[in-house]
Amino acid sequence: MGQTLALVALPEASVTEMPFEADERLLRIHQRAILAGLPCAWYGPLSTRPPTLKIKLRDTKSGMVFDVNEENAESFERIPFEDIVVLGSDLAFWNQRKHDIYCTINAKRGDRRSLWAISEAQSGDDGDAEGGREETFGGLGSILADIFSSGRRMPKDGSLILESDNSGVKATLYSPPITDPVLGHNTSAITLHLQDVDVKSGQEASRFLFDIAHAIFFELDLRFSVTLQIAERVGRYFSPLEMVRDDGQSEPLRLPDRRFARAAIALYMYARTINTYPLLEYLTLYQVIEHCMLAFSRPETIERLKARLQDPSFDINDHVGLSQLLSSERHGSRANLSERDQVRFTVQTCVPPEAITGFLQSNDETAQFISQEGRPLGASSVDPGDKRKELPTQIADRIYDMRCRIVHAKGDSLDKVGGPLLPTSQEANQLGHDLLIIRFIAQQVLIASAISTTW
Repeated sequence: MGQTLALVALPEASVTEMPFEADERLLRIHQRAILAGLPCAWYGPLSTRPPTLKIKLRDTKSGMVFDVNEENAESFERIPFEDIVVLGSDLAFWNQRKHDIYCTINAKRGDRRSLWAISEAQSGDDGDAEGGREETFGGLGSILADIFSSGRRMPKDGSLILESDNSGVKATLYSPPITDPVLGHNTSAITLHLQDVDVKSGQEASRFLFDIAHAIFFELDLRFSVTLQIAERVGRYFSPLEMVRDDGQSEPLRLPDRRFARAAIALYMYARTINTYPLLEYLTLYQVIEHCMLAFSRPETIERLKARLQDPSFDINDHVGLSQLLSSERHGSRANLSERDQVRFTVQTCVPPEAITGFLQSNDETAQFISQEGRPLGASSVDPGDKRKELPTQIADRIYDMRCRIVHAKGDSLDKVGGPLLPTSQEANQLGHDLLIIRFIAQQVLIASAISTTW
């Protein structure tokens, strides 16, 4: 039974009371956690080797537990974890005793050397000695160009210090140590250290970090094209759901006998590559539908134009005849359809109700999520049993509602229930089920709009 995992809480334990031989560093960390009133426990196969020490640090949310073992004990022992408040889902914490905030940031465009080059330029070493700080800082663009065009390599490690003329707050960006038990183990990342921060709670610290970090990020992006992003803890990243299919898996794979509208298929394949950015993925899949919906929301007009253009008597050089085509198209029965109605007609035309029913039956969690009366995500609910509104229309309305919540990010959003849906909100990570739906609909629209071919 040596492999049996056990959870043993030892609130008053001493070295001699331990039922195993543990690393002294772990024992010291355990005692520090107890004295600080932090929940902690030993977890693991007690009879074979020292188990892992689990510690729950203070945080702005519940459930943030850190595993401390022999591999990371040394680095964990060095940090003042008793004073740390972990800031939400970001790789960040607030030291409430020292009034400092630390967070890990990633370079999305540029790298650490770009920041150290800015630091060197601000020092004035490459600028006009008589120009003063303002002139040197104002000419950083040309200085940076000189630094990189000269072939000089900036060091991998360095720092960039930003100070305020109006307060004691100081921001330092620097190369982090190789490992940090709270801020992660990304050797290419950057640490942002904010000093003399006047906040009273973890929530205030989170808001302050977001505000000042993004102000710094915007300035660096605006002036030097260096784009930074606060790193997130594992679990915050959007985890896309996989669609369950109940047909076609056992059929032999053949060379497809259809081709697709080039822009629409390019949009769809692009959407399949950005599955960690749910709002962008949703809007891109909506564009697939949007690209095709004029053809399906006004089929009579399309057929009429097609017939007239195929008429052998039609003269493409006859401007009067062409103007009559334009006139008939402009005055069609669906000429002034709203976008919502265009989405409805497209889904009704391309996706039979039984296909939607089959999809929902195969993806029952998605079906349950979108049928909730509380309108999760502020979009219209979908009830297959509702006889007053056809299923394709219900799906279309939900898709359009979600599109409006993402696009209309102003304060007086069209949807008063949920307001705008922003990428920084927790709701963004709930888009998985709606992404499954819009992906399924986009696939059906692509298939319906495909052109048969023999290649």
